[in-house]
Amino acid sequence: MKIIAGAQTDYIGAMRIDGTAVHFWSAHDALLAGVGMVHQELSIAPKLTVAENMFLGRQPTSVLGFVDWGRMAREAEAHLEHLGIRVDPRARIGSLPLGLQQLVELGRVLFSGARILILDKPTSALSPPETEALFGVLKRLRERGASIVFISHFLDDVKAIADRLTIIRNGRTVAVAKASDVDKGWIISNMPF
Repeated sequence: MKIIAGAQTDYIGAMRIDGTAVHFWSAHDALLAGVGMVHQELSIAPKLTVAENMFLGRQPTSVLGFVDWGRMAREAEAHLEHLGIRVDPRARIGSLPLGLQQLVELGRVLFSGARILILDKPTSALSPPETEALFGVLKRLRERGASIVFISHFLDDVKAIADRLTIIRNGRTVAVAKASDVDKGWIISNMPF
């Protein structure tokens, strides 16, 4: 996934997006092509607000070059609400529950233009209600045409969210199936040990 997200640039093979060969030399290159990743360890700035985290490194400015705090808060709130995430954009993100922090980070990646989203073990530290909230956002994104790569060890989560399953062992694909066509037993029997 680090290769697809542009974090690992030295590899053999080819990637294609919409039929066009791509090679990313940075995460920024990947994001410009519409690929974003939410890592298992969140990359938030806990002392900053939700809006500041959403606009990290690209804050809107006034004609005089000062950060437009009001516009930043309004746009962050509107974007998150569009995803079904309701949070005060002026709240310090570090004071929010972990699940909400993760949803804000997901919103930030999408706000940056990602249409191919990689989620690395996104439910590992979430409570059941937080997981349901995340799944609600992911389902809405899928309905809007986003592609989601969902990496998880929690098989119930995989079955709940996936259209198609790919099981990889030692860097090679060993099984692929429609999620609706298989059960947890099939997944376990194909998993690496």
